[in-house]
Amino acid sequence: THGTNGAVTDWIDVVTSPNGALVLVDTDTNSTRIGRYAECTVINGDDFTVPGDWSTGTFYIGYLYDYQVEFPKFYLTQSQGNKSRSDINSSLTLHRLKFNFGKSGLYTTTLKRVGKADYVETYESTFADDYLVSDAPYVPDQVQTVPVYENTNNVDIHLSSSHPAPATLHALSWEGDYIPRNYRRV
Repeated sequence: THGTNGAVTDWIDVVTSPNGALVLVDTDTNSTRIGRYAECTVINGDDFTVPGDWSTGTFYIGYLYDYQVEFPKFYLTQSQGNKSRSDINSSLTLHRLKFNFGKSGLYTTTLKRVGKADYVETYESTFADDYLVSDAPYVPDQVQTVPVYENTNNVDIHLSSSHPAPATLHALSWEGDYIPRNYRRV
């Protein structure tokens, strides 16, 4: 049931927050406010309130959580039939990574490099003045290019987000220099 003046009550018997803040998200595709969200204030452990007018719409309720993805090392891989073979003895210098996102908002990439400071970049999906004030700043899909220029053995790549906005990763591709080092296998 929906309360008045933005109060949303009686959705669940007891509200608990095991790992983070409780968040309400508007998912009504017929609304211009799709994707808006608000942190809930828990009252007496049984109910919660939300700032603003949430009297109509389709909502999801959930908890904020840390979205963490740590990618494995990248190697040139060749497929032969139903088998794949990665060349781990070659030299591969990654020039750039291309993250292919679906619906996305705010996320961070971190490159941990041997002997260098971490390269941390936070990306927001839309620019100011690119969306209406009552809408959530999401884009339906995008490709984000992250510069690397490191040997694949000297870098760890992390993707993270702790924001209520989605960070829907569909694919990741890399570009770089591959040198086989002239090893011959018998």
